[in-house]
Amino acid sequence: MRGIDVTYYYGACIYPEVWDRETFITDIEHMKSLNMNFARIGEFIWGLLEPEEGKYDFEWLDEAVRLAQ
Repeated sequence: MRGIDVTYYYGACIYPEVWDRETFITDIEHMKSLNMNFARIGEFIWGLLEPEEGKYDFEWLDEAVRLAQ
């Protein structure tokens, strides 16, 4: 559009909690090769982030985000 900065998002939902680490890495590489710029992640991982009530562990999510960058 003329005079308007438009950003298009192209991506996919990914569920690394379901697959092993190597499969997740392969998926990320494939997304990058397709020039995807968006990924929805982590919508079903609350049990991994809060293994006990009031105790949080974001290490798993931090690693997934690092790999996806």
